[in-house]
Amino acid sequence: NFAADAGNVAGKTSNRGFEGLAISPDGAHAYAVLQSGMLDELPGNGNGRFARIVKFDMATGDAVAQYAYQFSATGQGRGVSAIVALGNERFLVVERNNRGVGVGATLNTADKNVFQIDLAGATDVTGVTIAGGLALPPGVAAVQKSAQLVDLDANTLAALGNRSPEKWEGLAVGPRLDDGR
Repeated sequence: NFAADAGNVAGKTSNRGFEGLAISPDGAHAYAVLQSGMLDELPGNGNGRFARIVKFDMATGDAVAQYAYQFSATGQGRGVSAIVALGNERFLVVERNNRGVGVGATLNTADKNVFQIDLAGATDVTGVTIAGGLALPPGVAAVQKSAQLVDLDANTLAALGNRSPEKWEGLAVGPRLDDGR
């Protein structure tokens, strides 16, 4: 247990722990997502391609599975900021970089998106090391990920004077509207 990454060789990166939590609609499981890759799963440049989603049994509190979430791109500050359950194995996630107001985001550098993911068919990666952080071992499947559902930058940069918040930190799904949306 260290206050910074110095001295640590495995586990979460300092200040990059669980960033989102969702409860399955059936109430049986909680899903927590790490903001970014773990120390022992990062390439030399410190930006891995995978974060872990940890499944907890609500009755016991035990971690019962882990799944590999693959980022759409690599780069400084790549992370997951939020997860919302749509079903017992389907979720929305906010994926983003750390470029935003105060750190120089422009239309070319901001990258914040919402994706739908599905855990069905994903391999439980508990005990599996994603060596080098760039590719899963043979036979290991990451969570299924949709094409981009929402480009948060396109919807906000112009309204904010072509600037974007550094991080989108939450996401919620409202009730179905009368027109079906």
